[in-house]
Amino acid sequence: SNVSTEPYGVGVWRSISKLWDKFSQHKHLIAGNGQHINFWRDKWIGNSSLMVAYPNMFQTAREPNSTIQQYREGNSWNIIHRRKHPGLGNGGVGQPTSSTSQCCN
Repeated sequence: SNVSTEPYGVGVWRSISKLWDKFSQHKHLIAGNGQHINFWRDKWIGNSSLMVAYPNMFQTAREPNSTIQQYREGNSWNIIHRRKHPGLGNGGVGQPTSSTSQCCN
């Protein structure tokens, strides 16, 4: 294929896209207050979304489109499930695994 020499040509974007895999290994997301990051669907911890990493918990989540901010209460998590999920205690209120414990403090 011909490489474009134009400053904004397709060839420039093709070159950038070839570097994406290398770049994406070193990127990280800063959650901030979590207002714009979907708790379950966005990849904000590790290499996959929590929806993919914890499909059973996602299926029982009462608000599957919640943001990180909506699930935070001070320095704690308040994740409410539609039904009691094994290991989450009474009322279906759960705490995420240790992978989320250092976020958003």
